[in-house]
Amino acid sequence: MPLPTISAKTLENYERCFKAFDKNGDGSIDSKDLIELMRATGQNPTTAEVEHLIHEVDENGDGKICFEEFIKLMAKFGKDPQETEEQLRAAFKVFDKNQDGQL
Repeated sequence: MPLPTISAKTLENYERCFKAFDKNGDGSIDSKDLIELMRATGQNPTTAEVEHLIHEVDENGDGKICFEEFIKLMAKFGKDPQETEEQLRAAFKVFDKNQDGQL
């Protein structure tokens, strides 16, 4: 599946969010991290739902989502990119404890 066309600003926001939830810095998000990310953006998925989403975009079959797969997953949500961006910004603010723009 080719990467969706998104603005540079949205891509930057996705990257910041991805890195914030890539707890061990290995360049991937597992199902536990994805559940936390989705809950931070107002979703309440089950473990089975998240595993299904991962399976849909997990091109290399490792059970995790790399950044490219994350972008594809965000596109699969079918949300207005502006709405998704706003949710990601809100989630980022929750985890930016000292409000310095960094996690």
